[in-house]
Amino acid sequence: MNALTPPTQPVQVITAGAGSGKTYAITTILKDAVDAGVPPEAIIATTFTKKAAAELSHRVQLRLLEGGRVYEAAALPDSLIGTVNSVCGRLLSDYAFEAGLSPALNVLSDGEQVSVFRRAIGPIIEHYAEDIEPIAARLSLIEPPGARTKADREKDWRDHVFDTVQGVRNNLLDDAMIDQSCERSVSSLLDLLPAPMAIDPEHLDEALHKAIAQALTNIGDGDGTKTTKDALKSLREAARSIEGDEGLPYAKWVSLAKIKASRPYNKFLDPVRAAARVYDSHPRLRQDLKAYIELCFSCAKAALHAYRALKAREGLLDFCDQETLTYELLAQPAICQALSSRIRLMVVDEFQDTSPIQLALFTRLAGCAGRSAWVGDPKQAIYGFRGTDPELMNAAVNVLGLDPKNVLRQSRRSRPPLVQLANWLFTPAFGANGMPEDRVRLEPVRHEDPGFAAPVHVWSPSSARADNRLEEIAGEIVDLLNNPDRMPVKDAVTEQMRPCRPGDIAVLCRQNDTLEKLAGCLSRRGVRVAVEWAGLLQTDEARLAVAALRYLLSADDTLAVAQILHLTGEGQNSDWLYEWLSEGQDKSWKNDPRIVRLDAARANLITMTPREAMDAAIGEAQVVRSVASWPFATQRLANLDALRALVGKYEEHCRSARLAGTTQGLVSWLNEIERDPKANQQPAAAGDDAVTLVTYHGAKGLEWPIVVLTELSYNALDKTAKRMFGAKVCSDGPDFDLAAPLKGRHIRLWPWPFAAHKTVEGVTDTLISSEAYRLAHDLSFREEIRLLYVGVTRARDYIVFTGQRPDEPGDEAAKSPTPWLDLLGNHATRLFALPPSGCSLLSLTDGDIEVETRVLAGNGAAYDVAQHRYLAELPEGEGPWYKPMRLAPSSATGTPAPADHLRVDDLGQRLLHKSSMDDFDRIGSAIHAYLGAENRSAPVEDRLDLAFALTQRWGVENALKLPDLVTASDRLHTFLVGRYGGYAVLREWPVHRRDADGQEMVGYIDMLVEHEGGIAIIDHKSFPGGEAQWRSKAASYAPQLQAYKVVVEEATGRPVTDLLIHMPIAGAIVHL
Repeated sequence: MNALTPPTQPVQVITAGAGSGKTYAITTILKDAVDAGVPPEAIIATTFTKKAAAELSHRVQLRLLEGGRVYEAAALPDSLIGTVNSVCGRLLSDYAFEAGLSPALNVLSDGEQVSVFRRAIGPIIEHYAEDIEPIAARLSLIEPPGARTKADREKDWRDHVFDTVQGVRNNLLDDAMIDQSCERSVSSLLDLLPAPMAIDPEHLDEALHKAIAQALTNIGDGDGTKTTKDALKSLREAARSIEGDEGLPYAKWVSLAKIKASRPYNKFLDPVRAAARVYDSHPRLRQDLKAYIELCFSCAKAALHAYRALKAREGLLDFCDQETLTYELLAQPAICQALSSRIRLMVVDEFQDTSPIQLALFTRLAGCAGRSAWVGDPKQAIYGFRGTDPELMNAAVNVLGLDPKNVLRQSRRSRPPLVQLANWLFTPAFGANGMPEDRVRLEPVRHEDPGFAAPVHVWSPSSARADNRLEEIAGEIVDLLNNPDRMPVKDAVTEQMRPCRPGDIAVLCRQNDTLEKLAGCLSRRGVRVAVEWAGLLQTDEARLAVAALRYLLSADDTLAVAQILHLTGEGQNSDWLYEWLSEGQDKSWKNDPRIVRLDAARANLITMTPREAMDAAIGEAQVVRSVASWPFATQRLANLDALRALVGKYEEHCRSARLAGTTQGLVSWLNEIERDPKANQQPAAAGDDAVTLVTYHGAKGLEWPIVVLTELSYNALDKTAKRMFGAKVCSDGPDFDLAAPLKGRHIRLWPWPFAAHKTVEGVTDTLISSEAYRLAHDLSFREEIRLLYVGVTRARDYIVFTGQRPDEPGDEAAKSPTPWLDLLGNHATRLFALPPSGCSLLSLTDGDIEVETRVLAGNGAAYDVAQHRYLAELPEGEGPWYKPMRLAPSSATGTPAPADHLRVDDLGQRLLHKSSMDDFDRIGSAIHAYLGAENRSAPVEDRLDLAFALTQRWGVENALKLPDLVTASDRLHTFLVGRYGGYAVLREWPVHRRDADGQEMVGYIDMLVEHEGGIAIIDHKSFPGGEAQWRSKAASYAPQLQAYKVVVEEATGRPVTDLLIHMPIAGAIVHL
């Protein structure tokens, strides 16, 4: 790992508390820089999301236009404003040759990266599984059948490998560092266990087996009670496991050490409990943990090499590659010097959410830029689970220094009482962690309007069951919506007071399961919710759009017709389908205007991309018009947009996999992902008529007039011990070196061998007393404070705390129902317990604020459906049909050549190959690449080396013989010499033409042959069919080559004498 050069110019660190105008501050920095003469193209600004980048660019342009800088506003797209990965991609493209890359980078999306990674490591996983799985079975680290999500199971060993790989890549660890991480992981984990017993592991297994057998004999059939039945079942299962090949899992040893039966039989289990209690000092446990860790690291290292090799072979990069390669690129002095003259300003937004590799990258970029500004809020660093490291960023800020003038101190979001509440709650909490008061406390800019109700509300559900409490919260939200004057809000646009609406309310939940349950409670009461749901492709609107696409694809798909008619209400009569299918019925549906339009559009399908085909299907079938008249139209229209976004992902998938994207392929792909809940999500369609449901993490960066905080009973610190296990990134100490920000980082892999057991006698106590636990507990504590801060500061006008009040108010020993809130105290007293019913004032250190408390009860009221609003009906009319703006030559339309009369020249015998039909895309690409890149005058050895490299890259080295590629080139040359005599070749020649209608054709001609009589156009087609099919196959490409002919003749003024299809595998030239 190369050390960084510390920034030559100071980095300006700006901290911006919640609602303090961070985005405005960034736009001011950018606008002032342009005003001072910095050209837009000399600016780099990184954001966390594409949406944030677009918003930032828009705001800067508006402010430049307001200042009369029209030229600079128009030139702003020349700047590098975007996500970290888009900025890295631009730099790598600009300096591709220096980085040893192609300028045309093929970057994998997140989803494709996982798919390609799994494809690369499949053989590696299969190889290591034989050794790892017997051990993983004893450690309970194999995914059980039927496990639905990660929340339902412990980590599988493959997850440990994947997480280790991610940690290695995000922290730039080399092979030596991986080996050191492995050694440290083994030694540190074994230090937590007692010394192993000096006895053969088999003897311990046999002792337990005998104790189990004796207990089964003594208990017999038992007394039929559930306790005894469960004990007998556990004993029998354990006996079978001990007798099996893999042995008894250690989690079962723990269970047997605590096994119980009803009183008459419990004494017979004493020998079992005694024999099982040796689990923590069992010699095999230490052996298995050591072997498991070493095998996982070895597998991770092999997986990394396999993944790199596959990406190099197929010319792929992922987001982490972009960051790593840019980091390495900046190590070149010439590049840094070039960037120093090019970049005048670099701005980093949301610096607290920076990953370790991004920190290293930003630090190096700061050494190149004339000026750097990092803007963010360490109090909102809540994405540690995504690979960010808040502690690393805090260390960087401490080294860089923070000028008090660069702390934004005014809250522009919230009412004064809410700012006062946040100051009271969090100033001491963050201060206990070393953050000065002036970085926490904010001053309100807004003035208190007399029309507001109490700023703080407490809703106390009365039910003891969690699901019932959600029903009570839903009932209270409905009551608020039916009586909206209870909480009047200030409209963000008009700045006038008005009654609240559903879109003013956001409910924050800690867990996704809670979101789904609460969404169901509200939906049953008639309240539309904005939340991500599974099942996008199962919705009626998506089914209608896909049915229209299927019919556009094939007029024979009458099932699609039936779905279109049924979903749009054409089949109101219950017998309509039977009547339609009855013999003798005419096809009256053919006259349906939508069907007529789809039939007419089918002629243009060959020129459409998959995205254009979906848009055409939606438009011609009038899907939007139909959906706009259905209930919850806003959500349904958002679902159609999400469906179109899925089509874009399909096209990305095709680009990454180097497959041809087709409409038929799209339909098949949609059928596949319909079974994937993650890929098949309905979006959260916010609007005035929908209550927003979101997790605390998902709420970051957003705001609402009314925010309801739920799950304050969540106690993450109880899970500290369990969260220490798995693959974690660790740092050696608090010292931070700006020249080497990743120094001292390593991966700690600790597998938890006891499955769902939260506490294990003899292990948990040792773990809790360890230094590693103390560090993990402190990190969890600080993260919980930050997450709660994010939740509290989302509210503009009102905040609602939900939770049961303590059983005995004032009794500090009483168990708190809100342990998350209790973290704000000093561990001895609660800073903020939910006030009792009837309380009207909350006393803070700097004054009182009004509070309203309500004890909730079962409320079955429904929301007044009459308040739902629908979109106006769209105007009638078919609308014009527009040609695509760009046309690929392969999509050109025209009359195919008459196949029977085509001339064929035989080049020689068929080239030998062995492959499945699925390989032909890659075989064709390899042959195409060779014919486009080879130099016939080079020595044969060099030509064979090129053939080897290209077949390796395309993964077809076993399907093609290397000399065959040389032969294909040689016999094409022989043909050209025989036909034209002397000739000159232009390979992969770009063409670009705009016709009279403004339609553009952009493409590449495989081979242009200049000869005395004019120009010949050759297109390589690796068609594997027999001689009887050559002419018909070649004839189908006639429109494409005719399009090329028009471009070439217009551009050169010379005649195109021949249009030739070269079939290198078949050994033929077909004249069109």
